[in-house]
Amino acid sequence: MKVLFLTHWYPTDEKPNWGVFVREHAIALQTAGAEVEVWALCLVKTKDFWKTNLRTITSNGITEKQVIVSTRFQQFVYNSPAWQRVLLENYFKISKADKPDLIIGNVGYPAGMWAQELSIRWGVPYLVIEHWSGVQRFMTRSIWGAKLHKAYKGAKAVLPVSEFLGSQLQPYKIGRPIITLPNVVDTVSFSFKQKQPTAGTIRFCSAQELSPPKLPFLMLEALDALQKKIGVAIIYNFVGGGPWEEDLKAKAAQSTIQFQLLPRQNKAGLAAIIQDSDFLIHASSYETFGLIALEALATGTPVITSNLPSMLEFVTEGRGFTSENKTDYFVAVLEKLIAYPFFNESISAEITKAYSREAIGLQLFEICQKYLKK
Repeated sequence: MKVLFLTHWYPTDEKPNWGVFVREHAIALQTAGAEVEVWALCLVKTKDFWKTNLRTITSNGITEKQVIVSTRFQQFVYNSPAWQRVLLENYFKISKADKPDLIIGNVGYPAGMWAQELSIRWGVPYLVIEHWSGVQRFMTRSIWGAKLHKAYKGAKAVLPVSEFLGSQLQPYKIGRPIITLPNVVDTVSFSFKQKQPTAGTIRFCSAQELSPPKLPFLMLEALDALQKKIGVAIIYNFVGGGPWEEDLKAKAAQSTIQFQLLPRQNKAGLAAIIQDSDFLIHASSYETFGLIALEALATGTPVITSNLPSMLEFVTEGRGFTSENKTDYFVAVLEKLIAYPFFNESISAEITKAYSREAIGLQLFEICQKYLKK
């Protein structure tokens, strides 16, 4: 079974952390036995008028054709399906020789729309994997909302990465099966490591962007209040960056906890930080999936997160706790968290069984086979 992945979210040299979850789905499907090729058309906002880099890479047995367009007109091109069609035709040199058995558009806008156009041209079915938290707003406010709706209706099935995201699609009556396909957790990188407690301290970590909808100041305030309340030293390693960086440093300087802001990490670096922590704390006002919390659980590290619908799908008893986004609520739940007798290795085993490349790859492979026959 030959499957073509189309995406505008994909990790490249220019943006190595962009769309890693799309690559993980591609690797998972290849691992399950499909022949996968990726076409990634990635737009990067720069001061350049127009600069393109074309790369063909073979990784994990997958051929990746990457077209990176660096331009000051990035937003204009992103908002113009007509321009995207021109770029696809010009750079990927679409021909009958490229015809797959099945197409998967990763993120409805714009890749789901690309998938629909190629599906019509080649006469092959397509699926849409939906990751995007902004899809509901896009459907109601964008002039291209109707075109996205048409792309959903033309697909054999739409695969949101969480039940919560699937519920966001239900009101639009797309008339196609909506099947939850979770993101993959790289359980090779995020693997179990036995905790080594440090006397008189509790170690927390976070990894998120310092911008909305994340709530880093809430987490810092809650941990500071917890230390003052229980009298135990707290170490807090925060991985990330963004527009709030200087404000967070200033706020941390006024707190009593031992705080360190670390730059964005590759998988190995992030996994090591989580493995060396006792808990991960993750507060946000909105999450489509919450991959970082699952990655922490894969290492056997319990979590405390905001009580968002997507988080409640996997932050269950024995893995961690959720809280309302208020400082006093977080402090109360943090006290429960540090007192709970977690079985770290069991947590890791549960997540590996459900969210590994092998588990999700098999699920996606079976979906692909099912809709190839229809």
